[in-house]
Amino acid sequence: MSFGHFLIKKEATKERERAAFLVVVGKNIFSRAVDRNMLKRRMRAVARELGFIKNNKNMKIKVIARPGSEKLSYAEIRQALKTNLDKLL
Repeated sequence: MSFGHFLIKKEATKERERAAFLVVVGKNIFSRAVDRNMLKRRMRAVARELGFIKNNKNMKIKVIARPGSEKLSYAEIRQALKTNLDKLL
């Protein structure tokens, strides 16, 4: 599902797989790896803070950053992910 600055996909885990929260930030968003990693860290921190990593034991959630997400502050990332993941789950 596409939600503004992020494309979010979910799938059930198989019997022996672990749950996962995957974050993808492509080179078309940030050309420098330092900046891509910063956005990934922020998105994972928000997911951890909101409990999506701990509470989803049987699901893989993949969040793909789209153009425009590089301009978001931490608070904006938090609001966007909270709204979108609540809709999805």
